[in-house]
Amino acid sequence: MRSIPDTTPVIVGAGQLTQRERDPQQALAPMALAAEAARLALGDSGAGGKLPTRLDSIAVTRLFSDSTPRRAHGHGRADNPPLAVAAQLGARPRTAIYMEVGGNTPQKYLHQMAERIRRGEAAAVLLTGAECMATERAAARAGLTLDWQRSDAGSIEDRGFGERLVTPHELAHGLGIPVNTYPLFEQALRAARGLSVEAHLARMGRLLASLNAVARDNPHAAWPSPLAAEALVTPSAENPWLGFPYTRLVNARDNVDQAAAIVLTSAGLARELGIPAERQVFLHGACDLNEKMLMLDRVDYASSPAMARTGGAALEMAGLGLDDIACFDLYSCFASAVEIACEALGLAEDDPRGLTLTGGLPFFGGPGNNYSMHALVAAITRLREAPQSHALITGNGGILSKHAASVLSATPPQLPWQPPETRRLQAEIDAQPSPPVTEYPEGEARIETCTVMHGREGPQLGIVIARRLDSGARFVANTPPGDTDAWQRLMADDAIGSLGKASHTNGRNLFVPH
Repeated sequence: MRSIPDTTPVIVGAGQLTQRERDPQQALAPMALAAEAARLALGDSGAGGKLPTRLDSIAVTRLFSDSTPRRAHGHGRADNPPLAVAAQLGARPRTAIYMEVGGNTPQKYLHQMAERIRRGEAAAVLLTGAECMATERAAARAGLTLDWQRSDAGSIEDRGFGERLVTPHELAHGLGIPVNTYPLFEQALRAARGLSVEAHLARMGRLLASLNAVARDNPHAAWPSPLAAEALVTPSAENPWLGFPYTRLVNARDNVDQAAAIVLTSAGLARELGIPAERQVFLHGACDLNEKMLMLDRVDYASSPAMARTGGAALEMAGLGLDDIACFDLYSCFASAVEIACEALGLAEDDPRGLTLTGGLPFFGGPGNNYSMHALVAAITRLREAPQSHALITGNGGILSKHAASVLSATPPQLPWQPPETRRLQAEIDAQPSPPVTEYPEGEARIETCTVMHGREGPQLGIVIARRLDSGARFVANTPPGDTDAWQRLMADDAIGSLGKASHTNGRNLFVPH
């Protein structure tokens, strides 16, 4: 360890927990749960009680309830989440950060904090986050209002909501809401592969069953029940369609109370504190890139140019190829996210190394923006058991919008730290041609992708992204209310690429399939 430069960033502690308390009044509040995960991570370092007072930076993953008005609740909140955690740990950080929205953010801030340590701007950093959505909903069912309000004095860097992911026009037609939007990627991918709905569902079921098999053996999984491939993708009263072709069981499930944390220090501080070498895990490769943010600006809906470049750049930085990776965790909010990641990375969906370390968001649990912190913790644990091996973790924020890739190993990196040229890579993504967009479509058009949203009574809303035949302009539209024929047409094998007629009435675009 003496040969490792003092400013080398090293992960020294990791912890996670799943709260299973059924009484909402006895359950920990989100920042108390985040602090508990932080205590586990600090204890995991083997530094005794010396590390909390050395923390100079704490960054907390943004709560879902602070990410969108749709997730708001009436239980109060910590006004300053990082310092709420710090107060519970007896820490006095100089820097307190509340992250922006996105499932990529735990990895993004791991990368940023590693760079701060390398530049000598920080020596010990805590990253933590938690969600208590199961407790929120249990309280609502019981008619309870919980007291989660707390105030902690001190300055905070609140990063806000981050990049704009959707326009009002897109949102008005159902885009931007994950449960509505990821089915559009799934349908486009099915069509690109030339598969019938039945064949694609069978393939998707096999993929998701492989994730479920991992969750069964994970003591932290919120939904570890064994589920066969066919049962996952077959609609029933217990497993209805949500956004076709997704049933309830294959959606990310956020009704969880989960928290995770990691501690990052400089190699010099790790030596000073006597942290054992066998506890240390290193960041070998790191990259963060964005897709073209708005759905209507995407190059297509069956691929992710940003995901391909993010994973490739992280591996190149580490000096590794895909064959050198021993284990993966691909962000798995929906099947299309995993499938498109496999396409982007050149990884088979049935790769024997597996695609998840946790069991994935439908089965491990989807704790808001903080899922990939759990994936990192799982990777750290695995790598300590096999120090010569490497792990690749990917994160995804928004709707396949913001991407992160991290390559980790318990063996110190042999290559000098040389971050990817993200400005050049982002410019390449941004320069890829997109079709023109219209908010006022009229006339004949061809479906690019589509879905049908379902409620308790069955189909409710068709969402279509299509291109005008005359100009090629792309638009989003909905099927007319109550048009059962249109809904059935959009769920047919040949829906993608078929024709229909678009119109614009009273601020709403309508599409009727032929």
